[in-house]
Amino acid sequence: MFKLVQICLISVGLLLGNPTFDPLISSIQTNQISELSSHFDEEISITLGKTKGYYSKSKAEQSVQQFLKEHPVQKAFIQSTGTKDDDQFAIGKMIDKSGKSFRLYLMGKEKNHRFVLLELRFQE
Repeated sequence: MFKLVQICLISVGLLLGNPTFDPLISSIQTNQISELSSHFDEEISITLGKTKGYYSKSKAEQSVQQFLKEHPVQKAFIQSTGTKDDDQFAIGKMIDKSGKSFRLYLMGKEKNHRFVLLELRFQE
């Protein structure tokens, strides 16, 4: 019975989507990086492949744009979401047009009455 309830909850979650992260995934999917970066905090941790660093909002936007130019998105999706303390996170995948798969991780929180991304990862 418990397993059936879990399956139903997961199914409902997939149908309803995630209002916090769905617009961000949509921005990645459609290569609208300026829309994505409008959710970046003033400083954000970015992982692009094997490169990691803390970037200003504008530098992070340029870096993500360059990365997605080199790895055009075929598909991006969320596999799970959760919370830890005040932070919300989403884990998913991004597959580029060559078929290469990246683990996608987004983490953020409410700040000044809006959701901001503190960390974004495209990991090989």
